[in-house]
Order: sequence, then structure tokens, then C-alpha cells
Amino acid sequence: MRAQLNDILLLTSWREIAMTYFKKSSSWLYHKLDGIDSNGGFTPDEARQLQQALYDISDRIRRAAEPNKAGPHAQPCFFYRKSAPYSTGRRQPAKWPLGSN
Repeated sequence: MRAQLNDILLLTSWREIAMTYFKKSSSWLYHKLDGIDSNGGFTPDEARQLQQALYDISDRIRRAAEPNKAGPHAQPCFFYRKSAPYSTGRRQPAKWPLGSN
């Protein structure tokens, strides 16, 4: 299972996934990912639950990336670009959409 998730291992808070979607500890989830628990990995139900959790997270990321679909009270989304080398070192908000500034 870990090899299948290799692309997102460092980008994901597995602790939060374990607590939010499974009500378990992060060590429980890591043991499942490594296949070193008593079942040798995820049961079919747990695998489906992980799949649904990843679908939910991907939907939430997609909604956050689309500011027009975030809702009527959504705040503008600001991304930060590096400051010019002669500036004070503070990061400045980039203009939306990216690349237009």
C-alpha cells in the first residue's frame, strides 16, 4: 500500500487522516500502510474507508483551488511570491491569477 501512495506520502498529514477518518492513532495507520499489523495491512473495509478519505481530501483541495466555487462568503485566495533581492525580505502577495503580475 505504501508504494501506491508514494507520491503523496510527504504531502499528507497521515496523523490527521488517522484521527479524522478512522478515529485511530497515526501509528495504527502507519502500521497498516507498512503491512505490519495483525491483519497484514488493511482489511477490505478499511481500504475502502482510506479510498473515501483520499477522495474527500482531493475534493476539498480542488474546491480550495477554485476561488469562484468556494462559496458566497469566501475570502480572496492569496499566493505568495518571493521578494526581489533588493527588498526588505518580506514576501508580497501575488496577483490572481498567478503569472499575471
